[in-house]
Amino acid sequence: MNITQQRLTTHGQIIALREGLTVRAIADRLVVSTSTVTRLIRRYAETERRPRPRLTTGDEDATIIVAIQNNPFSNAVAIREALHLDVCAQTVRSCLHEAGKQHRVPAFAQQYVREDPEFWSRVVFTDEKTFASTNHGKIHLWRPNRTRYDRAHIYEVARSGCVTLSVWCYISLHGMGDVFQIHGRFTANKFLDIVRNQFLPSIQERNFPFPAGPITFINDPHGQSSALVFDGQQHLRLL
Repeated sequence: MNITQQRLTTHGQIIALREGLTVRAIADRLVVSTSTVTRLIRRYAETERRPRPRLTTGDEDATIIVAIQNNPFSNAVAIREALHLDVCAQTVRSCLHEAGKQHRVPAFAQQYVREDPEFWSRVVFTDEKTFASTNHGKIHLWRPNRTRYDRAHIYEVARSGCVTLSVWCYISLHGMGDVFQIHGRFTANKFLDIVRNQFLPSIQERNFPFPAGPITFINDPHGQSSALVFDGQQHLRLL
């Protein structure tokens, strides 16, 4: 570690210890002078109170908002380039957030993020995917909360002559699972049929080392996360 890196490390330690220790205690622990500790803590406090300068003008902010209202399926990078803004994409996102616009893409719920490895060893993530013979990729949407079904936020695509293939697959801590084709519309009954008649035989054939007890399925078939528990007796229970 060179002198600059060591100095930065010491500065970070002083800031981290400032709320639990006195200036003298911090100085003794890090072998620095009390004046150094006091100066860095004061400088940090002044920086925290000082508002960050805006990188966009009021007119540019208004232009960004108009751009996303005209095309809510755009993204921050595209807006920045279209408006020739000399800022990063994150600045554009911050402007949209301040205006109450939230970015929406499908994602798994985060309520289990703090669970331990024992929990994750009995979890199976599943999802479905439709492959199409068009160049339409992931759709981004910026909109205020509770406006999902507004006409302006519905993206229509002409798919005449398009060939599609829908599949359902799974993955767990123990490895990748199989991929199953979905025929027709993916309904709740069809999902349960795949789980019982294709998924369960699949994990038995693969001999995944699931621990004793229920297996939790995390699935997102219709944009909202759900979970099913399999008790080992071919019984499924909705959580």
